[in-house]
Amino acid sequence: MTQELWDLRKSILDGRYEDALVIVDELELMSRKSSPSSVTFRVF
Repeated sequence: MTQELWDLRKSILDGRYEDALVIVDELELMSRKSSPSSVTFRVF
């Protein structure tokens, strides 16, 4: 994810806002996909 953040920052600084929004969408999708797998349940 570090590379994505670097790309996002560069896109914003370069004024490529559409590219930045695509990266934000990708990060949001990655976040949603990883959320359920990060939750663990214990059964006793």
